Amino acid sequence: MLRSRLILQSVREPIALFDANLDSLLVNNAFSDLYGEDLQQSSRSLAEIGDGVCRTTPSCCSASATCC
Repeated sequence: MLRSRLILQSVREPIALFDANLDSLLVNNAFSDLYGEDLQQSSRSLAEIGDGVCRTTPSCCSASATCC
């Protein structure tokens, strides 16, 4: 898991990993900078991130989708 975290943090594009309930599992530095997320903070729902930019679940987002 450490190696995958290091790779994720090295990517310059904002990337976030969410679970089936759309709670954040992991965000990289670029995502943190863009949305003001604390890398050390525990899981947050997609609706809470970025001052509620995504207040409603986009139609593309589901447990099996990798979008948003």
